[in-house]
Amino acid sequence: FNDWFEEMKGQLTEDAAGNLQTQIDAITNSRSQPNGLATLNSSGKLAQMPTAADVGAVPVSRTVNGKALSSNITLTAADVGAVPLASIALPNLLLNSDFGVNQRGQTSYSKGRYTADRWYNSSAGTVTIAASTLPNGTAKNQITVAHVANSANTLSQPMENLDSVLGRELTACFWAKAAKAGQMRVGIANDVDTFLNVTTAWKKFTVHLKPTAANPSWTVNGLFFQSASSGAGSNALGSLTIAEPQLVYGAYAGDYAPPNPAEELAKCQRYYQRLYDTADNNERAIYPATVQGSGSWIAMGWCPFKATMRAVPQMVYHLDSSLSTSGLAASTNGIDVNKPGFEEGEAFVLKYEADAEIYS
Repeated sequence: FNDWFEEMKGQLTEDAAGNLQTQIDAITNSRSQPNGLATLNSSGKLAQMPTAADVGAVPVSRTVNGKALSSNITLTAADVGAVPLASIALPNLLLNSDFGVNQRGQTSYSKGRYTADRWYNSSAGTVTIAASTLPNGTAKNQITVAHVANSANTLSQPMENLDSVLGRELTACFWAKAAKAGQMRVGIANDVDTFLNVTTAWKKFTVHLKPTAANPSWTVNGLFFQSASSGAGSNALGSLTIAEPQLVYGAYAGDYAPPNPAEELAKCQRYYQRLYDTADNNERAIYPATVQGSGSWIAMGWCPFKATMRAVPQMVYHLDSSLSTSGLAASTNGIDVNKPGFEEGEAFVLKYEADAEIYS
């Protein structure tokens, strides 16, 4: 620049050269001055580095929960007084997840029927309900699926509202063990290809699922467990035991929380309920014949169900062997009793099983 300027001065008038020199001197003198030009040091950084206060920035001495802001920080739940995510129990889409509601009253069930309420045994030899052996578990019960050769050995909970989960990310979480190490399968609807290695010791599994359509087989249109694939020989597990199953929306299941027994019973009675117990004759409703009919007296009344059922149930009546089921009309709310054929004041004793479970 200096060489260029010396050459230019010879081409300029004295006044123009003097004016240009004055401007250059002003620029030179403004370096590193207030409202002047910033300069760089030998490292290429600003020689006059502004302070945090100069630019309205947070000073490097500032911290959050004792963590300096000079780099990325990670805050724990304890840092901000929040509840740890791992201790949160999310709403479970499964009913009777602790197998504690067992209105049918058996401890062992053959295939092709519901077992503990809402759990269906579609192809296993037997399904057995027993006290949980899971160390530090919070559920009282576990369920075991016995293996049968050349069978899928499936335990499932068909869902009434399957459409509400289609296309959504779900997380299934459960504990499992087997009589023999091998592979089990878990899925829901058309998402059926998750295989897991299970051993003779309890192990917790977390599986991410995303069903998009119903399965042609209604028995797996809900969360299902299989102890072995159809035709499995030496790879068969012998039996598969499940405890504390969860199915939740999203990518995280949280801790398992056992259901409230009374609330869970009421939910299950929407699908199945009974007023019948072979060991207890008090499980019954009595309707005296107090209305005189043509040639006999009529027992009349209304027997309300314990909970409104999801559909008009299939009824199994346990009546005196001399009585038919005529004069009994069931709805989703109860049974209308209008039964003739009695003596005056004679008691009609009503016992029943009402089944509105999913079978298709």
